[in-house]
Amino acid sequence: MRLLYGHDKDVADWVSRRIKGCERGFGECRAIGVIDGELIAGCVYHDWSPEFGTIQISCAATDKRWMTRPVIRGLLEYPFSFCRMVTFQTDKENAARRIIKRLGAREYEIHDMRGNGESLFLLTLPKEVWENTRLCNGKA
Repeated sequence: MRLLYGHDKDVADWVSRRIKGCERGFGECRAIGVIDGELIAGCVYHDWSPEFGTIQISCAATDKRWMTRPVIRGLLEYPFSFCRMVTFQTDKENAARRIIKRLGAREYEIHDMRGNGESLFLLTLPKEVWENTRLCNGKA
């Protein structure tokens, strides 16, 4: 498995087609793909707020094997090279939600944010929390 850089639009389009309600795409963004013979996952970095040092990450995958420690480390090293906090919005069933919480992210459930009684889960991961994880320090 390897990370794919420099194909922001292609990866962002691939991810947006796989996230319910994201058909309009991400606008101005950067993206990193995960390749295992073909594109099996992608992370899009969007809604960059330089004034506050925050960015949102949206991910999609067709194969759960993408969530290896080296891949997760690579995908988070990028935003934390210039951000103080990353945020994630997801639904209850997203497999990455469990991983992000294990890294120390705070989670907030916003009821009915996705309509029809469906909650949105907002996770925030500050840089100082990330820097104190075993994963960031290469020990995991």
